[in-house]
Amino acid sequence: METTTSHGPLTLTLAKVCHGCGICARAERKPLSPFGRLMRWHREWCPAWAAHSKVHGPKTFVSSDREER
Repeated sequence: METTTSHGPLTLTLAKVCHGCGICARAERKPLSPFGRLMRWHREWCPAWAAHSKVHGPKTFVSSDREER
């Protein structure tokens, strides 16, 4: 991931927090679970997620075992 230096220190710090957070990765392992759905909703207003998207682009998740209904 490439970091652009034109972002402020708060944005860079929040992006770093988001990048190292395993909660979203855990939720993506079972995206249809209640926790997965909660985290998908949470991303819409999470300041760390927004900072990560601004600095690095949106997170991508690799999951080979997608949960089925």
